[in-house]
Amino acid sequence: MHETQSFRLRQFDLNDTQDLYDALGDKRVVKHMASDGVTIDICKYIINESIEHWNKHKIGSYAVVDHETNKIIGWSGFKLWKDNQYEILIVLSPNHWGLGSVICDELFRLAKTEFSLHEVYMLLPVTRKSFRWVHKKGFTFCGDETFNEQPFKKFVKIL
Repeated sequence: MHETQSFRLRQFDLNDTQDLYDALGDKRVVKHMASDGVTIDICKYIINESIEHWNKHKIGSYAVVDHETNKIIGWSGFKLWKDNQYEILIVLSPNHWGLGSVICDELFRLAKTEFSLHEVYMLLPVTRKSFRWVHKKGFTFCGDETFNEQPFKKFVKIL
């Protein structure tokens, strides 16, 4: 588990399905994901995939838990994209979007110190209105990708 003043990152367990759904079910969140919507079954899939990813690669995604409420407020971490490229994921409920930058910084720290990564990637839907935030975090555009039949912009950050 990794803690900061406002949140902690912990691995998912199978009992987190409803809490993850509560955090990600907002339509404003879905438009930033490679998904047409979030359901309980999709949240089960996310959690099971996260657990399998940790078991196979010894790196993966976390439940983002609010310190004050002890509730899951999102999903973040690392996912093997392809060819040993690790994508950073940050998906938060709208009430906590302001934490994205701090969570990203914590993921950079973990990538370097705990997982010995030299670079990380971020994929964002082409429908996103602005990519300024990823540039401010030190990412540079490195190409276009398709995931779940949807187009994405791919960015890389050298650590």
